[in-house]
Amino acid sequence: MPDIPPRVYLLHGDDEFAMTEFIQGLKSRLGDSTTAEMNFQQFQAADLDWPGFEAAASSLPFLSPRRLVVLDQAERLQKDESSRQRLMSLLENIPESTALLLLEHSAPQRSTKPRIKTALQKWAEDNPDLSLIHPCVTKQGSGFIQWLKDRASSQDGSIEHDAAILLAEWTQEDPRLASQELRKLLDYVDLQRAIQVEDVEQCTPYRGQSNIFALVDAIGQRRGEDAQKKLHEILQEVDVKKIFAMIIRQFRLILLARAMIDSARVPDQSIHRSDFVVKKAANQARNFSMDDLDRIYHELLEIDRRSKNGQMDLDVALDRFISAVTA
Repeated sequence: MPDIPPRVYLLHGDDEFAMTEFIQGLKSRLGDSTTAEMNFQQFQAADLDWPGFEAAASSLPFLSPRRLVVLDQAERLQKDESSRQRLMSLLENIPESTALLLLEHSAPQRSTKPRIKTALQKWAEDNPDLSLIHPCVTKQGSGFIQWLKDRASSQDGSIEHDAAILLAEWTQEDPRLASQELRKLLDYVDLQRAIQVEDVEQCTPYRGQSNIFALVDAIGQRRGEDAQKKLHEILQEVDVKKIFAMIIRQFRLILLARAMIDSARVPDQSIHRSDFVVKKAANQARNFSMDDLDRIYHELLEIDRRSKNGQMDLDVALDRFISAVTA
């Protein structure tokens, strides 16, 4: 007897990219693009057309084995008793020819404490013959690194560990953005070899991070004009608050590297998990004395204070900062 596919799919979590990919995977099974579109409907719980939604979930597919119906923001319906009961009643009567996807969004998990299960999650657990629960939780840290490696492998490519760390950092562990950049990198190496750190540095200057390295290099070498030029280039691509945060972060890494060098230690992964970033910070640390870095770090903290108090525009403050430290 063939396996009967689920009628209700509950996708829950904070990873909207994973939800989108899951939907596209089911949609691709409906037939060609025209047939798929005729058998696909998506609804928003925030302003749900109940009659239209119920009719779509109950209708037979056209020239396709199944019909795909998506309800986004399903968590909203659980706040109202009548809406929750109406939805539960519908779930009990979904025909086998319908695949109903319920998207239940939640904030990223910040603690290890188990979440309280929602009414939909409890229903899905109580009805395993009708439903499938598919967590869509954004990976973090080592989990995101492994996600990148697995994704590269699924596309017949590979990425070295340090390269994956760097790509994760530069895309700020954004799965949609990381997926796009990974695809570009796989095309760049033409699937002939693993993606390396140099490839990521060459092809993925995302969020301005590679330009921050160049900016700090120019500051450390006292090339004030080059540093000013690089700052203005980055300002055209990245919000000034993000630039400032990256500059603070980079000088913090350099300060840690300088302290290790001064204590006759080799900078290691206690500074950062990427060997590439550690080497970069160590090289830049040699352009500064500890007194230089103490002065710079305190100046950055003062800029942060004054900009938040409205005493100075952040872009003007960074201009002045570069002029002062490269003089």
